[in-house]
Amino acid sequence: MNPTVKRLNTFSQVEDIYVSLIQRDFDPDEIRPLSSIRKSWSRNEYICYGLFEQEELIAYAFFIRRGRHFLMDYFAVSKAHRGEGYGSVFLSKLLSCIPDVDCILVEAQDPASAPSGKEMDEHQRRIRFYLRNGCYDTGLTCRLFGVDYCLLNFSAFADLPASEIREIYMDMYQSMLPPAMFKRNFILN
Repeated sequence: MNPTVKRLNTFSQVEDIYVSLIQRDFDPDEIRPLSSIRKSWSRNEYICYGLFEQEELIAYAFFIRRGRHFLMDYFAVSKAHRGEGYGSVFLSKLLSCIPDVDCILVEAQDPASAPSGKEMDEHQRRIRFYLRNGCYDTGLTCRLFGVDYCLLNFSAFADLPASEIREIYMDMYQSMLPPAMFKRNFILN
């Protein structure tokens, strides 16, 4: 295993992943409209990376960027390669690839709001994955468009107080959403 991380430089690459993978890898209530991603991309506020073995895309990570602050929008390993360690390798390599960063926030679905035991286990597994791979729990939770999340941050940026993380996170969503939509669909605890 000697994968490489490459930044996706064209929106057509992003669109291909969105159409072929994101819509399969994520629940419908977690998928942003492609037009919203395109708008952020055109303002240079959206950055995407892929993990490749030769030319095969093994994993992808999409980020919203506001200055030196990043929010992981999507992160997934292809179904054919899950459980092989690629997710951990990708996260460790990503940290050295992302330039000029002060924080990388991660939204992980809150296990406490899972409708079933199976989904609660899945949400807990995802959080444990991020904690094992350099994140810490900020103690903040949020509700976005009816979905509850725990907010994590990478330990490399552990010196940020929760009040600053709160401001950064709110700023990200205020920049993406019209004011009325933000007010209706963004609750930060």
